[in-house]
Amino acid sequence: MPLEKLGGLNYSQDRYAKKKGGEGGVCFRLAFKWAAVNLVGGEFRYALDSHGLNVSKTIKKFNAYATRGGTIPADQKIPWNTPKLEQFLAEGVWEGLTYINRWGVTFKDRKGKKFGGVSVESVECMTAGAFLAQVNNPKLTFIYTYSGPAKDGVGTGHATAYSGHRYFDPNHGVYSSPAPTAAGIGADIDAFLAAKETDWNPQRFWVFVLREKD
Repeated sequence: MPLEKLGGLNYSQDRYAKKKGGEGGVCFRLAFKWAAVNLVGGEFRYALDSHGLNVSKTIKKFNAYATRGGTIPADQKIPWNTPKLEQFLAEGVWEGLTYINRWGVTFKDRKGKKFGGVSVESVECMTAGAFLAQVNNPKLTFIYTYSGPAKDGVGTGHATAYSGHRYFDPNHGVYSSPAPTAAGIGADIDAFLAAKETDWNPQRFWVFVLREKD
């Protein structure tokens, strides 16, 4: 069954790209914030207009991750299926874990309420469908990232998030799955990704499972 878009929760990170001079969005930071806020029971600010999420602050936090100081610059164009690309992906996974744990120490929801104590419980290298079928638990919260070659052969990627039957894509909005099982929800997410990402070919997938401190 296809994912169903939740009315009134359209979303796009284009406004962030425009603020950055058209250099792309801030999907990883947005995916983290949505997942973390949902995990702790807060309210995410969907940034539908000029009164939305603080653009400059979000860009600043994302840039700290995107220019994270690894051995390979994050904005360097690297051909897919090369040793350098594999090194970059490996660095990205560990740096992603580091930044999720750093950002999860303290954050606010749309009403300014402070939360904290969110960190990575595990990182799995598999599709959302395979992961949810394996754990058989639709109530989990995770950040879902994937990478692959664009049409020019250069590696690219994207970050989304899942929490309790809902799926958030910073490029498209928030969706729910009518599937009654975790495996069915995962299959819906996989089908959504295949339908949306037609300009490039996602091939590597990572699930960052989040937990809240007791």
